[in-house]
Amino acid sequence: MSVLYRAIWSDKVNGNAEEAVEAQLEQVASWIQASTTPDPLSEGQTHLSVAGRDRTALLRRVEPAAFEVTVADQSPGDDTDWTTTIRIVAHDGRVHALVENAMQSDDVTKRVSVGRPRIVHDLLTAAEKPCLNGSPVLTAAQALPAKGITILTDLLADPHRTLPVIVCSEPPGAHKGEWLARATKIATRTEGVALVVTLDWAAVTEFRRAIDRLAIWGGGIRIYAPGTVVAESDGWRHRYFLHQRLEDAPQPTIDRIVYSVAQLSTRRRVPEVFAVFSEQAGLPAQAEGSTVPAERLEEEREQWEFAMDLALEERSEVEKELAHANGHLARLKEELVAQGLTDLLWGTQHEPGTSIPDEVQDASEAALAAQTYLSQWLAVPDSAIRELEDVDTAPTAFAWGNRTWGGLRALAAYAQDRAGGWDNGGFWEWCASGPLLGWPATPKKLAMTEGETVQNNEKLRRARVFKVDPAVDPAGEITMLAHLKVSEGGGPLAPRIYFHDDTGGATGRVHVGLIGPHSLVPNKSTN
Repeated sequence: MSVLYRAIWSDKVNGNAEEAVEAQLEQVASWIQASTTPDPLSEGQTHLSVAGRDRTALLRRVEPAAFEVTVADQSPGDDTDWTTTIRIVAHDGRVHALVENAMQSDDVTKRVSVGRPRIVHDLLTAAEKPCLNGSPVLTAAQALPAKGITILTDLLADPHRTLPVIVCSEPPGAHKGEWLARATKIATRTEGVALVVTLDWAAVTEFRRAIDRLAIWGGGIRIYAPGTVVAESDGWRHRYFLHQRLEDAPQPTIDRIVYSVAQLSTRRRVPEVFAVFSEQAGLPAQAEGSTVPAERLEEEREQWEFAMDLALEERSEVEKELAHANGHLARLKEELVAQGLTDLLWGTQHEPGTSIPDEVQDASEAALAAQTYLSQWLAVPDSAIRELEDVDTAPTAFAWGNRTWGGLRALAAYAQDRAGGWDNGGFWEWCASGPLLGWPATPKKLAMTEGETVQNNEKLRRARVFKVDPAVDPAGEITMLAHLKVSEGGGPLAPRIYFHDDTGGATGRVHVGLIGPHSLVPNKSTN
């Protein structure tokens, strides 16, 4: 069972604690039965049908002012099971609530829409001032005017803030308020696990004045992760989504925003006050599900050591590439200075904002940037960008995204050099020649074909058939075996880039068939 969403909050008890908990149980019963006049829930299991779905509710009382309800839902003909767990406990003058949403499916590749269960909204609406470790838990998007920007900046600067803040900015020019509708959708789906703020033009100006480059503007949306955010903070931790992406693909982009903060919520440690549910189940506090066999621990240790060795080796390769690039740049500098082109040297030191970006936030942004800036030499159809949600929310998302971007830029630079007359082989030979934008020509980073096991297995080979420009193949698809390994040690989630070299063909471009996790192109070892 995979937990997709976890909301935690508390509220002051007004009056009797047991009565406050019973009032919440009544709200839970109303949600379970989809009725404004629900029957009282009996301890134990209750089976019913709600909106065409089979629903089973299990109520467990652990003490007079604490209960747990587990609700399992399944629709007929669907292989996906959804489970919502609700825990309510009164302690030290407050009522504490925890709601988790989890799913399991026979189809491990199935993508689902993540969002808060309705019961979260019902419980939060009834609460007086719900909060999590001092951070307010809101039930809707909050509009902040220019004169109220200090509220936002103080919130972001608070080192004790535990909830991400999603800031939505007003787009330029005439519009019909679509950006506010998007903000409302995001606020609804992230209720309980994030705060959503909207800024109009005047507020955006003040926001930029306050935190400079870490602000968001022009209709974009930015997620500010928990922790202190001031003008001097690192920006890579706080992902942004440009207005153009929201216009081109509104629903997938909203899904990514929601998924990213929902994933953050599942990593949040469950407060000690909820240990009573484990203790009453016969488990020691904080030990529920934590007993692991020694053999498993040894396997985990070996895997982490292997991953560390790979990371060290990869770091050495990056340092080698960096040393080569610095040497190349130093020689370019000397030549430009010798020719009296110093202004050109310093004028290209920084990205102006209108050229090809130096870095991206994640793999999805790398794919979008390739479509935007590299299309003359690199074909990246929408069909090639697949299942990057988990990749984009992994702890290594920033590193993977920029390696993906580096790989796509290398493919485009190769096509450009081929058009310019370079003719000493294929992509491997070009990379091995040491070009400035090259990709490491090593078996751990680049494969120009697949092994015999893949090529001789119809199922594995079929997984490498991707859509392509009909100018390359009239069938509109082709088998692609050449690929970039963005991260050799990242397991099934590590990105792969499959491509077809048509630089000597009708299109003169490199065609990308897949930018996605390794699990989509399994081989013998991954199976």
